[in-house]
Amino acid sequence: MNFSSHQERLLQQFEATLAKPKLALIDGFRPALNSASQLFKTSYFDFWLRMLDEVHPREIPMTKFGYSEAKSTILGLRSQDRNEVVRGLACACERLLTYSNINTDCDMQSTYHFYFNIREACVYKVSELGLVSGCEPEDNKDSRIAKLSEVSTEPDELYA
Repeated sequence: MNFSSHQERLLQQFEATLAKPKLALIDGFRPALNSASQLFKTSYFDFWLRMLDEVHPREIPMTKFGYSEAKSTILGLRSQDRNEVVRGLACACERLLTYSNINTDCDMQSTYHFYFNIREACVYKVSELGLVSGCEPEDNKDSRIAKLSEVSTEPDELYA
């Protein structure tokens, strides 16, 4: 089987995983990300794999908006080259596994994603354009996704 066939099967695995409810989706996302790391021979997904290991699935603040954005991203990767697929999957991870809300845009109309500074014990947010608001850590090792219990959510915005 050539590389393109392996990439196609990987994308099918991600798409199948996205058809599941939250807890099953998270459970299926880990092996799909592991497969992506191996196929693309990259450590690009290490942070997301670490978050899936460290943060309890019920504490992952998956929103309907983030889910929709992640699904759209993954479905758009079929015709992309390997570099775009890696970047797209990393983007989908951020959209799916961090708190984001259609009403949390930065000044440049880009969506914020919420993280937690472990050393300072505070939530900060990063836009898709790289704008940071809050207590960004000096070292990424001191960062993790903000947990559901650490962000304010609307009752109907969470993906179940």
